[in-house]
Amino acid sequence: MAVYTMKRGEILPIEMEVRLNGAVFDLSTATLTFVVKKSKSSTTEVVHKYHADFDMTDAAAGKVTVNIGIDATPGKYVGELIAVWPDGTKDKSEDVEINVASSVYVASASPSASPSASPSSSISPSPSPSVSPSA
Repeated sequence: MAVYTMKRGEILPIEMEVRLNGAVFDLSTATLTFVVKKSKSSTTEVVHKYHADFDMTDAAAGKVTVNIGIDATPGKYVGELIAVWPDGTKDKSEDVEINVASSVYVASASPSASPSASPSSSISPSPSPSVSPSA
């Protein structure tokens, strides 16, 4: 499962490489969407990205990127890439975990306390999600 960490309200590029049996898989004919929800079973989408939102430059090599921003309560979210093929077949990726941290750093209210730098967010991708096309 790919894992990303971001601050609430920031824009994060989600880079995905789709493979089938270890080989890159051509996405150039698929219509893609990417959805993020609080949990796998939730029906409420926090983010919904449409095909036009994707950078498809390397789609023939199985690589796509979509920028997301989450302005919701900090916590763990689940993302999923959905590919719809010209014949109408729909495939979904494995889950993408997105951890959202608070975007505001609150320093001590004490006048003698010196403000320190806010903790930095990091992007920590694990192996890219894979989509298994139906044959």
